[in-house]
Amino acid sequence: MKNIIIIITLGLLVSCASNNVDQHKKADLYFSHGTQKLIEQDYTEALKNLLEAQKLDPKNPKIINNLAMAYYFKGKPDIAMKMLKDSLDLDENNSDARNNIASIYYTENKIDLAQKEYEIILNDLLYQHTYRVQYNLALIAFKKGNRKKAMEYLELAVGNRADYCPASYMLAREYRLSGQTAKALETFKVATRENCAKNPQAFFEWGQLLAELGRDDEAREKFNYVIDKFPKSEYFTPALNGKNNIKKSRILSVNKVEKIDAFDSSEF
Repeated sequence: MKNIIIIITLGLLVSCASNNVDQHKKADLYFSHGTQKLIEQDYTEALKNLLEAQKLDPKNPKIINNLAMAYYFKGKPDIAMKMLKDSLDLDENNSDARNNIASIYYTENKIDLAQKEYEIILNDLLYQHTYRVQYNLALIAFKKGNRKKAMEYLELAVGNRADYCPASYMLAREYRLSGQTAKALETFKVATRENCAKNPQAFFEWGQLLAELGRDDEAREKFNYVIDKFPKSEYFTPALNGKNNIKKSRILSVNKVEKIDAFDSSEF
């Protein structure tokens, strides 16, 4: 699913105190294994294990959330949506399930419905993935042509989680497009560090900005990074071109200065 973030509930479930402790432990194990397979995108094994977990613990909203997403990625969005709503019926504060409902609405181009669900999640002050919701709301704002609101959401998302790569990259790009050069340069640093260093587009656009500012050595460094680290990416050739353009620009600049000097000397 492009851009929009799906939430998968992680971790073991808490077993209830009852005469069926072993049954709950088995449900925990199936849930944990199924969730891991979901993360690994092995959706058949995920579905198999999560169905077993549901059999053992049929009213657990976390199991139902992840099972719904297994169905979704197996190409059954109607079943997924029904199960996500079932999960919310069991726990109206299950913001993971609500996020997934909103994300499915978004992919179906039901933008207003998606926005409504995301905005409800913002009222959940205990929710740990608020920054992702803010990022998703930024995408909706962009889609609706409200760039100012989109920027506000992106700034909130990065403020809540600076290392959330999609938000920091998009914010850096938008700062650049709006002419906020200083902010763009600082945010590109954030959007390319640590876990975010896997995005060649961010390094390439950072290099472009540096080249535009005449900071040739720094720009060349960014282009070289793309060339060396991402030789199979779509930004390999543009990075080569960017690097070569810096060289050509410098040669032209030197030639221009030499011609001016020659002209000036002939006047005396």
